[in-house]
Amino acid sequence: MTMVTGIVHSETILKALVKCTECDGKGSVEKENKCHMCKDGQVDCSNCAGTGREKCDLCNGTHEVKVTCKECSGTGRVNGARCEECDGEGKVLETCTNCESDGKRECHYCDGKKTEDCMHCAGKGYTIVVRTCTECGGDGKVEE
Repeated sequence: MTMVTGIVHSETILKALVKCTECDGKGSVEKENKCHMCKDGQVDCSNCAGTGREKCDLCNGTHEVKVTCKECSGTGRVNGARCEECDGEGKVLETCTNCESDGKRECHYCDGKKTEDCMHCAGKGYTIVVRTCTECGGDGKVEE
């Protein structure tokens, strides 16, 4: 039996690593996705349901407010007698000047615009999805 001894030749190949061009060396890639919760970053105002108007807080939507009677200064009496203007109540009904005839005023939340920024996308109309770069596997570097 003859045994042959051999020499194993090994070769080392050095490969340089360079910055990944797909992710610019960050290891992840951002992608914009259209927001599915809104239209162009806006949704109906949550306060006025997209009408741009809300119930008047001064008259509670009645379009009338009780104010102090000018005749008796709110006492209900004039010269010892019951005030005829307010029927002794000290208050009279007047038309509310804070709202329009329907008892509503411009919505204070959306300023009458009827919409507000979407909370899902912060009013941008899109969301950003971050994924690991498939080119470099998240390392940010690739072989040259």
